Amino acid sequence: MLGGRFDAAAAAAAGGGRKTDNFAMLFGSPTGETTNPPTTMNTTMTTTKSPSAATSTSTATEMKDSITRSMPNDVMMETPDNSAHPLVASAVSSSTPPPPLVSESSSTMVVPPSATSATNSVSLNGGSGGLPPRSSPKRKPSSSPSRRSKAVVSTQQQQKQPPSPTKVQQRQPRSSSSNQKRANAQPPLTVLASRQTRHSVLILPTSDAQSIATKNNTTLTELFRVFGNTTPNSTMSNNNRQTTTSNNQELEPPLPPFRSANRSMVITWDQITIDFVSIQDMEGYVPETEAERALGLSACVWEEDCPNGQEEEEEELKQLELCVVDALKEEEEVERCRREDGIPSMTSKPASNRKSSTSHHDDDHVDNADSFPMQQEEVLKECADAAISLTSRPNTPWLLRFRHTLDCSTDNIGHEMFRNPSVVILAASTSEPYINCFAELANVHHLPRPYQDGRYDPNGVRREFLLLHDIMDGPKDFDEGRALQRMRERFGPGCCQVLRLNSLSSDPVVVSDGYKSVGESDEWENMGPVTPFVANELSKEYGPSLAYVEDSPIRGACLSPIDKRAIRRYVANMVATGLVPSVERRIANLNTTVTNAKKGVKNVIKSFWRKPKESVSSALSDASGHKNDGNQSNKLASLETAKYRYDSIESQTRLLADTLFLMRDFEAALGIYRLVKDDYKHDKAHLHYASVQEMIVLCMFMIDPSKYTYDVQHSIETALYSYSRAADEEKDDANPAVRPSKAPYATRLATRLCLALSSARTICEGKQMEMADLLASASSHETPLGAAVLLERSSSHYYQADMIRKYSFHMLMAGHMFRSAGQERHAFRCFAASLYVYHGERWGELRSHIHSALAAQLFGMSRFALAMQFYAKLIGSAGGGRVSVRSQQKFLNHLVEICRDQKADALVAVDRMGYNPSDGRDNAPQLSNDFQQIEISNVGFPNVDDSSVRILADGRADSLASNTMGSSGTGDESVWQDMMICAESELRASSISSSNDANGTSGEESNNSNPANSGNEMIDRIISEIDKEEREAEYRERQKRKGNARTVEVRSTSEPITVSFTLTNPLGVDIELTEMQLVASLSCPKTGELQSNEFSSSDKHDDSSNAKLWKFHGSEKVFESPVFMHQHSIDSDVSESSPVDNAGMPYFVVTKKTVKMTPSSSTVASLEICPLSKGDFKIIGVRFKLLGEVWIYHRFDIPGPLLQDTQLNRSKRVRGESMLLKSKIEEEMPSLKITITPSNKNQSTVLQGQTSSWILTLSNYGYAPAANIMLKTNAPWLNINDETGEEKDENSSTSHCIGPSGTLMKVPFQGTKNTGILQPGETIEVPVFIRTSGGGRQDFYMICRYELWKEDSQDSLVSSRHRWARKLLSVPVYPSITMSASLMPSYLNNGEHILSVELMNYRSDRDTGLYTGLNVNFDNLYVISRHFEVKQLQGQV
Repeated sequence: MLGGRFDAAAAAAAGGGRKTDNFAMLFGSPTGETTNPPTTMNTTMTTTKSPSAATSTSTATEMKDSITRSMPNDVMMETPDNSAHPLVASAVSSSTPPPPLVSESSSTMVVPPSATSATNSVSLNGGSGGLPPRSSPKRKPSSSPSRRSKAVVSTQQQQKQPPSPTKVQQRQPRSSSSNQKRANAQPPLTVLASRQTRHSVLILPTSDAQSIATKNNTTLTELFRVFGNTTPNSTMSNNNRQTTTSNNQELEPPLPPFRSANRSMVITWDQITIDFVSIQDMEGYVPETEAERALGLSACVWEEDCPNGQEEEEEELKQLELCVVDALKEEEEVERCRREDGIPSMTSKPASNRKSSTSHHDDDHVDNADSFPMQQEEVLKECADAAISLTSRPNTPWLLRFRHTLDCSTDNIGHEMFRNPSVVILAASTSEPYINCFAELANVHHLPRPYQDGRYDPNGVRREFLLLHDIMDGPKDFDEGRALQRMRERFGPGCCQVLRLNSLSSDPVVVSDGYKSVGESDEWENMGPVTPFVANELSKEYGPSLAYVEDSPIRGACLSPIDKRAIRRYVANMVATGLVPSVERRIANLNTTVTNAKKGVKNVIKSFWRKPKESVSSALSDASGHKNDGNQSNKLASLETAKYRYDSIESQTRLLADTLFLMRDFEAALGIYRLVKDDYKHDKAHLHYASVQEMIVLCMFMIDPSKYTYDVQHSIETALYSYSRAADEEKDDANPAVRPSKAPYATRLATRLCLALSSARTICEGKQMEMADLLASASSHETPLGAAVLLERSSSHYYQADMIRKYSFHMLMAGHMFRSAGQERHAFRCFAASLYVYHGERWGELRSHIHSALAAQLFGMSRFALAMQFYAKLIGSAGGGRVSVRSQQKFLNHLVEICRDQKADALVAVDRMGYNPSDGRDNAPQLSNDFQQIEISNVGFPNVDDSSVRILADGRADSLASNTMGSSGTGDESVWQDMMICAESELRASSISSSNDANGTSGEESNNSNPANSGNEMIDRIISEIDKEEREAEYRERQKRKGNARTVEVRSTSEPITVSFTLTNPLGVDIELTEMQLVASLSCPKTGELQSNEFSSSDKHDDSSNAKLWKFHGSEKVFESPVFMHQHSIDSDVSESSPVDNAGMPYFVVTKKTVKMTPSSSTVASLEICPLSKGDFKIIGVRFKLLGEVWIYHRFDIPGPLLQDTQLNRSKRVRGESMLLKSKIEEEMPSLKITITPSNKNQSTVLQGQTSSWILTLSNYGYAPAANIMLKTNAPWLNINDETGEEKDENSSTSHCIGPSGTLMKVPFQGTKNTGILQPGETIEVPVFIRTSGGGRQDFYMICRYELWKEDSQDSLVSSRHRWARKLLSVPVYPSITMSASLMPSYLNNGEHILSVELMNYRSDRDTGLYTGLNVNFDNLYVISRHFEVKQLQGQV
């Protein structure tokens, strides 16, 4: 079935180590036996020397050459007996070979795989372009015998006479324990149709003669077809379908050399196969609707295809499902590798072969990686090699049945002469006046309709008189000699025979030769398939089921081996003395007529002035020349009107050519076909002309196609074109754009030709592309079923032509056609094959289209598990696969319906879907279906952008709104880092200075190693500390790049963590996501337990009404225990976990929210989670409910940093482990929030140089007290009021500053309990002055450093347990007043100077025409100087 990327060879080529268990189950022998490769054997025809042939050496040599020239080319059988799937299984069983193809195509015979060839053997897989050989388990023949055909009605009563009721009731039904297969279940593979290889012999029986066959539950035609074409031995085996044949001189007399048109030929009994037909077989045509119904049944999976019954068929479908699942997993693996490599999803660049990203990559692991990944074309070819195993080969059983049914449905169309019998057998019984019956049957009006409407010559047949005698029920005083003498006296000596039958009674008995009549003999099915149509209607016995056969009585219960040999003896004598001479005379007479009318220069010149026939065009106009009205009865009546009567030269020429073809004189037949083709072309008889072109192709094929390379291709194209023109004339559909529900006869003939040529290796070799194009073109005129078969065959030729994408596209089209025709399994198979190719391509829209087709197909087949997988992938693709909104809604509805109504299948789909190798979900607890919840993971719906995941440790701070100065922002991270380094350096320098002052150590002693020498001891110490901090920061960054210093973030309990990410709705419908919550795990070392809500299983007895709710300081959001919460020991396996009760104490709680998304929209979702216990905490993903019914889970996939420690890691772009979602939860910590508001609430702007009063607010939303609160700013704007009122000199520090920078201050405040300690939930307000400088928008950075206070802790400026709170204000500073001053000597008084000050109001923050508040009042001017005194001049402001 499936192969390629999951077989051993492909896995070795890809280097991925893929599993091959499923593949081995599908192709390996279940018994462990090795299947030998199949072979073919070109068997030369055995020649029986006759006395006349032995006298002349030259004649024998000439006949031998004619035999060699008449041998056909090989039939392409693509690796028989190599597939276990009933839809693609081989037609050649490993234990039961079919009948030799000699009877069908002259000299090519298929032998079992174990046989060897005595002559040159050829490959069965179509040469170099053939399909890859595969092994298959050997199949036993079916356990049910064949069905019988209906009895043919007699010529007198025109109805079937039932046998005696007493005898019919004594018949036993066919034994179901038999291993016999129905012949119609697996016809042989031949290029030629059955009518093109068998000589038709008409049987006209009386009712009494027909009753002799009816006693055996069969008809005379079937009786003679079975036992008249073989010579059975007395011992036969019912176990292997193979009946031994022998050339018995008593039964089969030697055949004399056959005189053909231009030469003599040696024929053997193996070449003579008789097709005994009745009146019903030759009258009328099979209706198009019946033909379409029969073709549909033939394409189904029959019980013979699955010897083990429905269980085997179901197992095959399950194996096919598993292979499709493997393809989906590989597709997801490739996409994951592409994401890790940073390759866009829709590009053609291949991903690396790395299967997972790990935090540590040793050298051995990297060295073993594939440094040279497979190229795109190599991957495509590998995928196609896997998909081709799903493509039906010419010898697939269902395709063989389809071709056989197609041949039978086109048997009686009047454009051919193959069905024109040369002999008619008149059969009568000894229980009636047989002489009078023979005389009556010899009248012309008893012949079938083709003789009445002028198509066949009623005087051109030889009549054979056969008297049947029923040994058990016939006259007891019957004298065979006397009866034979009377018949010869009346009708002639050479055409009369007597045949004794029914030597056994109707009761089962054992005769002397060991033959037992209890069971049905194998000969009935060994002679090959029969037509599925009886009286131009589909037989009730034709179909996949064996139920009708098992209830049918056995056939041939009254026939002994002597009777069977008598039938064969009669038929052999009739062929030798009647059929062959009659055919010779027909050929001789027709050859003379055709030579006189068509050959020679005179006839060629006369043909230039030949006028086309007028009557009807093709076969679709009635006798008056009017077109049909589309009625079926009118169409059949028109087809019964002979366009060319039997006495026309065109009909005689065609009859001569067809007769020569039947006798395998292909060279002579080719010449005759070429004589008549131009007449049909001029008459615009498209059907006749196309048929002649087809026969020309077959003649050249049987001779040697290599000699007629161009002619073969030209004739094929011409035949198909003419068939299409004839079909256009037959069409009665009003809308040509819609595929017809029934195909015209011309279309059926074109399809039959395409399928026949597709199986011919010598024609297709080197022309795979041309053949594929012809098949694809012919499919445009067919019904959905016929188009599907042609498209699938064309895809096989595209594959052999290395057109992989065309192969996949035509398999996809074939799947759609199979689905339209109701062939669900074939559609599934074709879609799966197409998926194999497209899943290796970067064609997202095509893959989505295949996913959509497979989802609908599997949903209709009730394969809900795999259908759910495809629906889950579809809703996560862009636009739902580029389909309509209605289809997208259908996807959602079907997905919800499967999860709601088919829980078992949904759980199977969930187990198959979406878990990455690094998920760790393989150890999920194994719970029963009552406890396990349906949750779909990683489907991409809605699409969660993992790169947009952001973690905010204190999300509550942003939830409180306040009137702040300017607008808040995140700021530049480098500025924050510099401020923290400076703050730590100043605090450490101040601590060292205080320690030195307390110990009495001088600054020079403690600063000997300080390279800085600014003249200020404090400044030099701070610079040294800053350099030290920067060096340590650089070292930590280098260690992070090397992957040696990746540490998790330390967080505190009872402190909510906000996770934000971007959601995108890819569909065109509105969706609502309910109960959205985060998924996490927390392991507590103190209790030794781990709690997680990762696995979707819950206690069905859990009562949600007792759920406990949580709220935390400073937040109005409600937290609750997450769903699917489970707990197990850290050291134990996950499968031993138990659910956590809602009323219990979980290790973490979450918020739940509902998100509504419009079509094709994006939104940012923010969810919160709060750990309640200390331990290792990890955020895993997010889950929510779709449409309130289906849980969907998405696991965050955050790539780690690129490792730069080694050159190999840099070249391989190896990533380390991401620590973004991991945290170390420790004890409770304080959590401060900074806000700053103006004291004057009416103040709305800030001016340059303005000093205003503000309120600095600090709030502790944590659950622990904070101490040693330090405030660091990036600019000296802020001044904390000194409320003590003490006088300080100009050298003293102001604003509680620490260090010389003036930007690090210790916040003074009086706490509720202790001074300088901010308790949990407490808020303080500190008055400050802010003087703004600069112009435009200014970024004012404030960072607050605070420590955890404990009663036993010492008061220190530097502590390890500290945290930072950031605040950034983007402040617009408006221009206000500019001042310029100038000083000049006074002209009045020496030693004095005049100071001139100019002020300019530049305020533009409001319109002066509307507001008067922009005026600035000038109050005082202060001048500070140690040596001058300032006095105001009179009259100056």
